[in-house]
Amino acid sequence: MVKLMESANTADGKNDLYFTTIQRIVEAKQPVIPYIKFWLNQLERLELTEPDFLENGMINLQKCRVLLQIMDQLKMMQETPYKLLPVYQIASLLKMETLAADDVDAPSATMEAMSRD
Repeated sequence: MVKLMESANTADGKNDLYFTTIQRIVEAKQPVIPYIKFWLNQLERLELTEPDFLENGMINLQKCRVLLQIMDQLKMMQETPYKLLPVYQIASLLKMETLAADDVDAPSATMEAMSRD
């Protein structure tokens, strides 16, 4: 996987900082929203450059391994939960805003009902 990522890094003209950042994200196991374009590019490059079958007719297991690594990394990023603490002040404010929005809609609904009659 690292070799594939390095080849993508040089092929696209990306700098080492970008590659290092992606590598740190994968290793950190922190909740992140992955930059999906990078991962899709890796999958596309893998599909276009590596054959499904080797010259002797056998399945290209290296391609399957790299594909599995990419999918595992995406899955890991999706399944890592955020550790957020509830902020009750914000929750109560949001509840009040919802109630205020209902109060604004009530007179409008009354006027619409009156105009239909």
